[in-house]
Amino acid sequence: MITTYAVSLDAVDCTETDRLAVIDAVDDWLVRTFPLDKRGPGMTVRSRADSVYRVTITDAHPSGQHVETIAVTVFLEAGRLWFDLRSFTSPSGTKVVPLRTDPLPPLRLTALVRDVLAHLPARDANYAVTDAPHVASTALQVDELLALLDVPGRRLPVIVELIDGGKALTSIAGSDLVGIAHIFQVTGAGAVNRFVNGFGYSLLNAGTIMVVWPGRHEPEVLRIRELPQTSVRAEWQRLVAQVAGSAARSVAAPRVPPPPRDDIDDDDHAADDEERETGSDAGVYIEYLESQVNSLEASMADADRIIAEQKSALQKKGDQVDELVLHAVNLELQGTSKGSLGAVANMREAMRLARMHCPFLEFHQRALETGEELQGPDPLSVLQDLVRLSNVARAWKSGQIVGDSFKLACRQMGLDFVPGVSDNAEQKYTSDYVIDWHGRSVVAGAHLRRGRGTHLVRIYMYLDFERQEVVIAHIGRHLRDKRSAH
Repeated sequence: MITTYAVSLDAVDCTETDRLAVIDAVDDWLVRTFPLDKRGPGMTVRSRADSVYRVTITDAHPSGQHVETIAVTVFLEAGRLWFDLRSFTSPSGTKVVPLRTDPLPPLRLTALVRDVLAHLPARDANYAVTDAPHVASTALQVDELLALLDVPGRRLPVIVELIDGGKALTSIAGSDLVGIAHIFQVTGAGAVNRFVNGFGYSLLNAGTIMVVWPGRHEPEVLRIRELPQTSVRAEWQRLVAQVAGSAARSVAAPRVPPPPRDDIDDDDHAADDEERETGSDAGVYIEYLESQVNSLEASMADADRIIAEQKSALQKKGDQVDELVLHAVNLELQGTSKGSLGAVANMREAMRLARMHCPFLEFHQRALETGEELQGPDPLSVLQDLVRLSNVARAWKSGQIVGDSFKLACRQMGLDFVPGVSDNAEQKYTSDYVIDWHGRSVVAGAHLRRGRGTHLVRIYMYLDFERQEVVIAHIGRHLRDKRSAH
């Protein structure tokens, strides 16, 4: 996997309240940028929510040449709050073709960094990391900027634009570098002269943009006034791409605490010393395993995209897949007294047939009640989905499919399966998703999607991994989530 974008920010003296505020900002961004109903084939979203909050989005590119993985991590350790955002690309093709990508960081990622900075008081070299340029127009402000450039512990580059009249380019396009650089605008002839004399770098004047890297590296200089107007934007993009690419290749991810272990006996402390000694090696091994999971997830996302494309191609050739599935459902229903799909007159009849011909599905009483009361969607379509789902459940129970392959198996059967709902929806509207199953409360967030408007229907289910059972919990309209009215 190749890192294409990386932002790592931290702040000290933070509390649990600060951590939750940052997590809420990430949740809002996730709902806004990757809404549950808009996640098509080739996209998966995984989350971890213990002491570490992590969301991993995997999206297979339509070109079939690469898969993008976005990982967002938030955790609080010893009063220090960390936020880490990374984007990776995994090659998935076999042809040597140019990878055509925007040289600028994706807007959806820079928007998240801006949202997080509103709640995370991140600092670099004791200077606040912000999403807006700093203006240095007085002698004191210029001296402060020069001092920042000389701080040995500075981690981020400083973009300095010298301005003496005219519009500042960094005011228009500076948001491209949010979180990975400080941006300063030195304005006015007196401030520009003081900076040039104090910095000690020849041939600097108004109309110049500099990248001053941390450490002893030669600054990158862009002289805007020497460029044709049509080339200014392209040169700025080149500069941004250089800074963003340098961040992606050089900024290491913070060491994340491992997931909690359920098999540790609180009364057994005999191995504590040994665990402390090997903790570093264990952390490296956990990171290796996580990278392997991301690689496998990318492969699955690409496989999901290929299945969806092939299904779409078959549909364009005459909906052959739908005809085959319809024939399979007819076979499932044959042998009944009615023996024909045309006899499914209403949802009550559809539920009766589903209980007869879906032996590998478990129907919760709530599902039967909501299904029989449902009006609007086509009863035949609901019945078809349940029969197809029963076939997937049969394969799951027999061990032919395991784990995340359940989603791929649903795709192969023509089902639009979503593995869950957002943590926020699950917490805010718990009563909508929770059912009692074998004496305990479980969340039935996985669901099938079908239709729009008055024909919209959702089939919510709980996947019991212990018993290898698919439990139908609710058949009806879309349950409440974060986008529901308060």
